Amino acid sequence: MAKIFRTEELSVNGDNIRLAADNNGNLIIKDSSSNVVTSTDIIASDVSSLAVKDTAAASDVSSLQAQREVDEGITDSDISSLQAQRGVDEAANDSEISSLATKDLDLDSDISSLVAKDGNVDSDISSLQAQRGVDEGETDSDISSLQAQREVDEGETDSDISSLQAQREVDEGETDSDISSLQAQREVDEGETDSDISSLQAQRVVDEAANDSEISSLATKDLDLDSDISSLVAKDGNVDSDISSLQAQRGVDEGETDSDISSLQAQREVDEGETDSDISSLQAQREVDEGETDSDISSLQAQREVDEGETDSDISSLQAQREVDEGETDSDISSLQAQRVVDEAANDSEISSLATKDLDLDSDISSLASIADANDVRINNVALATTDLDSKSVTFETAFPGGVTPAVVGLMKAGANDPIIGVQLSAVSNTGATFQFSDDIPSNDTYTLVVMASA
Repeated sequence: MAKIFRTEELSVNGDNIRLAADNNGNLIIKDSSSNVVTSTDIIASDVSSLAVKDTAAASDVSSLQAQREVDEGITDSDISSLQAQRGVDEAANDSEISSLATKDLDLDSDISSLVAKDGNVDSDISSLQAQRGVDEGETDSDISSLQAQREVDEGETDSDISSLQAQREVDEGETDSDISSLQAQREVDEGETDSDISSLQAQRVVDEAANDSEISSLATKDLDLDSDISSLVAKDGNVDSDISSLQAQRGVDEGETDSDISSLQAQREVDEGETDSDISSLQAQREVDEGETDSDISSLQAQREVDEGETDSDISSLQAQREVDEGETDSDISSLQAQRVVDEAANDSEISSLATKDLDLDSDISSLASIADANDVRINNVALATTDLDSKSVTFETAFPGGVTPAVVGLMKAGANDPIIGVQLSAVSNTGATFQFSDDIPSNDTYTLVVMASA
């Protein structure tokens, strides 16, 4: 069974709030100082006031919706005008950009042509330098060939001279050997002749000694027989005859010996004459051979000097021609380099002028792009969800330049059966905008916030 507590005021929560009722049964809420905070009468009055305000608000909403429709019409008209103007501006900008791009292509073509000409000049200089290298290589090769041929000729000449000198030495050796052999043979013959003469002289002495001995013996016998002379007169005649015979034989032997000596001396003189003749012939032949050898050596040396003179002349001519070719090549290179400097200066001037024009065109293009960006109307369609509640921050797809505050308009699109929700711009910057809604978004993907921004 419920219990009923009776009191005029009820203190709640440590006397922070006091509850009471008047005679009409209205609930009164007071604070600890008995001041009325609220009551059912106050609440009823507030509800009535809110009802009146709600009626006024409904009227205001109807007015706002009507004004919204008018504003949307005006905005749509403005958007159409802006879009039309944007189309015209974009067409004009595209035309100017196309014209500038064409001029930029022409400038690029001119620059490429100048670069190509500079490349051709570099190619000509490289070709001349390469040809100069080839000519110098051929000249050096010819000089090297002539020097090598000169060394070969000198080697062959030296070889011929060495061969002739060796042959001369061989011939002189053979001649000296023949002379030495003849002199040795002469000495042998002279030795044999002297030996024969000595033998004959010795034999002559022996014979003379024997004859003297026999004469002495006969003389002795004659002395011995002197006493018997008378008796031996007949024998003395015989002895005289023997002595005469021996003397006659001695004269014959001496004549033969003298004849042999004369014959040997004559033969010796003949042999010496022949030997001297052979030696003279060999010496004459040796002198003839030496003369021919000296003549050959002189001819070879003269030919060598002629060849060296011709080789030196050829080398001098080639060196002179090389110097002339180098002079002409240096002159051509100097001319091309001078022309290249002139062309590069002209090219640099044209490139500088074109670069200046290009910078001007880039500046014009940048200015036009800036104007196009400034005059651009950017439209974002943002799908709303229940999580967005009663506000939404939108970021522009492309930010406006720094320091620029764009004009922004927000429109709410909803389904045919969805409640109408008002939208109001609360903040804007060059990168985005924030919108407040008159109520929370009640459903997903049925409301779309259309944001239009233009600088």
